Amino acid sequence: MNHHKAGLPIVSDVTVGLFAPLQSLRFLLNNKFVLFIGLAPQVLGLVAYVWLSVEFLFPYVDTVIMENLPESWGSGIFSAIAQVIVGLVMTVIYALAFLPLVGAIASPLYDYVAERTFEKISGRKLPKQGLGDLLYSMGSELAKLLVYYVLLALTFFVSPLAPLFLVFSIWYLGWDLMDRTLTLMNLPLNRRVLFGVRRVLACLCLGIWAYIPIVGAAMGFALAAAGALSVARLTPPEQLRIFPLKQPENSSGEEVPKHE
Repeated sequence: MNHHKAGLPIVSDVTVGLFAPLQSLRFLLNNKFVLFIGLAPQVLGLVAYVWLSVEFLFPYVDTVIMENLPESWGSGIFSAIAQVIVGLVMTVIYALAFLPLVGAIASPLYDYVAERTFEKISGRKLPKQGLGDLLYSMGSELAKLLVYYVLLALTFFVSPLAPLFLVFSIWYLGWDLMDRTLTLMNLPLNRRVLFGVRRVLACLCLGIWAYIPIVGAAMGFALAAAGALSVARLTPPEQLRIFPLKQPENSSGEEVPKHE
């Protein structure tokens, strides 16, 4: 069912963007295999990041912070506070830099999550994806990842324009989450960008979830589903009709034929 409300586009866009991650959690809990596919890259990525942190990153960041603290702060409560700061820094790096990289590399798995979510919510089937589509998706996500890293650097290091880059970065993250499903629709880039421009409030509201480090790290597995859910609910019914109706499924998730 499409929940697009033509009469209240601003309210609709804001509520869809803000609540899509929470609604996607409920959807994933009711679709355990899709949940497993969404969780797998994040769990493996977290394990890899913890190993890299313990072996390389944590000692380096700890050394940098401790070298810039007064010598008297090297023990006791000040040392404990410094360790907490190091932990927070590592969490921010994980959420803002490492997790997006995992998402780009695991793009085919997140495409599956987005596809299943969109089809369940909209009741329409997306075009079948071949090997070329999977490679294109991964390449597209890696390219968008580079753009994101540039925006992130500009936000933190170009102070006069930082607020502008911050807002654009949040919009970009929200659009990127929706763009995964728009790409699965085989839409050209100009139409996908236009969707994000027209749904700027929805992109901003959804992007906030991904931009807040701790929230983004905790909700990463659900954001692909949230983007697909947002697209399904923001796409006008007449545009959804170009996709064939989805066949009903039995309890095991297998399609069953319609009775004439």
